[in-house]
Amino acid sequence: MRTTAIRPSIRKCASVSSARSSSGSRRCPRARHLGGYASLYTITDDWHPIVGPEPGLEGYYAFFGGSGHGFKLGPPIGEALADVICGEAADIDISPFRPGRFIDGEPLTSAWGEGNRG
Repeated sequence: MRTTAIRPSIRKCASVSSARSSSGSRRCPRARHLGGYASLYTITDDWHPIVGPEPGLEGYYAFFGGSGHGFKLGPPIGEALADVICGEAADIDISPFRPGRFIDGEPLTSAWGEGNRG
């Protein structure tokens, strides 16, 4: 998985947007920014979670990179992963989500193209 920094053009745009919102706007000059929050949107390069045993780390099983969908799909994925950990056949096939799919050159694709937003 690659790690990327925020591009300078995006950082500048966000800074300008933030400055505008904190000092009001032409439409609402008295508007003031009262607060906010930020969070991470955890995704993988193909926009699908990583689920399964980690190659080269015996006994380590992963489930991450699903962002909000990972929370929503946690129960069935967790049940299938528990079956895999116990050496049993899972009711759903989680092998397409295996951690090594990027190393194998087999990222997931969809009808909409590469990744979720393709």
